Amino acid sequence: MIRILGFFAVLLLVSCEEKEVTSSPQELRQKLSFHINVQKAKDGDDIKYIRKFIKKVIKGRQKSLPGKLWDLPTFYLTPYGVAVNGGRAKPKGADGMWYKFESDYTYAYGRYDQVVGSGIYHYADSDEFCVMLDNDSQVEPKLFKLLSSSEMFNFVGQPIMLIDDGKGERMLWKNFAQDGFLETVKINHQLHNGSQIVMKMEPTRPVASAQ
Repeated sequence: MIRILGFFAVLLLVSCEEKEVTSSPQELRQKLSFHINVQKAKDGDDIKYIRKFIKKVIKGRQKSLPGKLWDLPTFYLTPYGVAVNGGRAKPKGADGMWYKFESDYTYAYGRYDQVVGSGIYHYADSDEFCVMLDNDSQVEPKLFKLLSSSEMFNFVGQPIMLIDDGKGERMLWKNFAQDGFLETVKINHQLHNGSQIVMKMEPTRPVASAQ
């Protein structure tokens, strides 16, 4: 009996973490149409290495910073506004789009009844950082600062910076604007993220209107 329970426990762990995939060009274009997946990499950025590093970061934070997820897994999130030229505009092409964060640190996104993509994440209420890693190897990892109200989540994009201060490589969480500090360390990798997305909490997934 114990062996059987152990077997199902292993199956559960495997199912909670989806394997990395590589989408077709058409599937990738569909994933990148979602505002949270906007590509920010520049020539020479090592996305494969950064993704591998971010996966370790997410797993480490899941163990060390379990925290409270508050309303994040309770609702579907739908794009309500995006930052444009210092202001906020209605997101284009967002009809039917949704994001769903689960309490097991997986997330999915799609349009109406179609699931388009998925990944793993970590959010800690102690520092309000949300780290996201899509299961598609071609999609960049993302770091957001999450600000919330009673009806909205504001995803404020943060740069991913991997630095070496002489004691090994680590991810920089603060001092983004302190150039003096950055001059004292070696920046091994960085990935920009200027996206800002306001998400509305919805109790159910969007439903397409009848034609």
